[in-house]
Order: sequence, then C-alpha cells, then structure tokens
Amino acid sequence: MKKIVSIVITTLFVLTSFIALPTIRVSSNTSKLNHINVLNDVQFSNKHITRGNLPLPPVIWTEDFSTFCISVPQDPDNDQIYYFIDWDDGTSSGWIGPYEPGETVYIMHVWSEEGSYKIAAKAKDQDGESRCAVYRLNLSSDFKFFGVETGYVNIIYIFTIYLKQYEYFIFFDWGDGTTSDWLGPYNGTSLSSHSWSSPGKYLFRFKMKDIYGSESEWITLIITILTLDNNAPKAPIITGPRRVKPGTHEWKFKAIDPDGDNISYYIEWGDGYFEDWFGPFKSGEEVALNHTFYNYDKVTIRVKAKDIYNATGDWGHLEVVVPKSTHQSIITLFCQLIKRLLIIQ
Repeated sequence: MKKIVSIVITTLFVLTSFIALPTIRVSSNTSKLNHINVLNDVQFSNKHITRGNLPLPPVIWTEDFSTFCISVPQDPDNDQIYYFIDWDDGTSSGWIGPYEPGETVYIMHVWSEEGSYKIAAKAKDQDGESRCAVYRLNLSSDFKFFGVETGYVNIIYIFTIYLKQYEYFIFFDWGDGTTSDWLGPYNGTSLSSHSWSSPGKYLFRFKMKDIYGSESEWITLIITILTLDNNAPKAPIITGPRRVKPGTHEWKFKAIDPDGDNISYYIEWGDGYFEDWFGPFKSGEEVALNHTFYNYDKVTIRVKAKDIYNATGDWGHLEVVVPKSTHQSIITLFCQLIKRLLIIQ
C-alpha cells in the first residue's frame, strides 16, 4: 500500500510540474514586458519617438587622385552627418564625423598599386544610413579616371580625368541622349559634371583628341542610376521537404530586393516557435536553417524579409505535413517543455 501511495504522489508531482510550466512562461513574459515599458518610459522618453529622413547618398570627387572631397547634396532634416568609405584595397575610413550638413570634408588616401578600384561611400545621421554610392577609379602612370558607377537620379556627379604629357580636348556621350562639345584644351587634369533624371543603366563614354586632331578610341563605362525611392524585398521563396517525420530537418529561404539592398529574415515555423530578425544577407542569397518538429498534423512555415532601410515585404508560405505518431514518450514531451522553457530564459 505504501508503495502504491508513493507512486501516486510521484506521478502527481511530475504532472503538477508540467502543468505549472505555462504559468512560468506567462510570468516570465510579463516581467520582460514590464522591464521594457520602464525603459521606454524613463530612458527613451525623448528619443526615437519619431523617425526622421535618411541623408542623401554622398557625392565624392577629386582633383589630384589622392585628396578626395565628400559631402551630401543636402540633409532633409539638417542633421549632423557621418561618412564611411570603402577604398576597395582592404581598407576603409571607418565612420568619421560628425560634420555639418553640406560641409565638404577632405580625406587623403593613396593606393599602393595601379589598377581599377570600386570605392563605396555612404552617409548616416541620427535617423540611419543613406543608400550606397559606388565610384570607379582607374589608376595608371599615364592615365587616371574617377567618376560615379552607381548613383541616383537628379544628383550632380563630378568626373575627373588625367592625361600625362599631352594637351588634349575631350568629348562626352552621357548615354541619356546628351553629349558635350569638344571641351578643352586641357593639360593634365580636367573635371566635368552631369546628372541623370531617370533611373536606368547608361553607356557613358568619352574620347580625347590632341591639338593636331588625332582622336583616341572610346573609353566606356556602364553607369547605373537608381531612384531614391526604396522598394521592399519580394516575398521569400521557401524550399525544402513538404512532408517530414518528427525530428530535425532543413529548409532554405531566399528573397530578392529590387534595389539590391541586403536583407534580413523573420520566420514563423507554425508550431509556436519563430526566428527573430536575423541577417543581413545579400539579395538573392540562399539561407539554410534547421528546425525540429514534433507531433503536428500540418504546419505552415511563414517568412518575410526586410531591407537595411526597414522596408518589409510580403509573407512567403510553405505547408509542411508532420504525421502524428500513435505513441509519444514522456521523454519527448519532457524535451519539448524544457526547450520552450530554455527559449523563454
């Protein structure tokens, strides 16, 4: 009789412990929410209530190919500006600043080798980072070129050309139906500017001639001009098994951002678990993730993507059948409950 009573008491204790777990979860969530509310009310009462406008992408130009000027055409909110430049030689400027909006900043940089470089630049203010502008730099002892390769509509970009030892004239075809006259003569460095009013890819080209009329071949560059309007990523595509046994399996997620921005993902597995925003990843990059399902008839995996400017796209869906087993061991039930408890903590 004592043995039977002991077994009954032990069983009641185990069942009571399992029943108490949801209560622990609710208490834990409530405590976290209260903590967040206190922080929002006390520490952040005067910050981040409203989000302002991001700065425009920066403009870079140079006259001597070692000192670079950078500024933003304007900042919509008149905020102070920071700059970041990737020099494409394994080094960067890091975030430098703050500077007043519209202020021209002078930055020195020298490359150790001749060649072609893609220089990426962006700005940020208290509201976030700007879109990235990309510039092409060609360096050789006799000829140098600097100009935008990825820019934005209605922003004026400056192109710098250096030709050694010759007086020369230069002719531009901007690829948008406009051309220049023969400009010059120049001796050494010349600067020209242009802006594009519509997004698209443009075949920019120029040629030179000497004072005797002898012309060079065309020098060409594809310039991509983007709109400043930001587009949200497309609904992600989910690939992986549609029918699985209880256990751990892999699914892959991929989304495309129309602007080519990096993206992050948010995933709901359909069983009460989710993956909070994680990333960023390159647009179109396939991301693999494992998840463990237990006993469910059918679940719907949902995923959405957002870009680095917080534009969030539509949900992508995939239905997965997870057949229920007729018997579920107490160990499996215990593992599920412990997993839920560990996630809360």
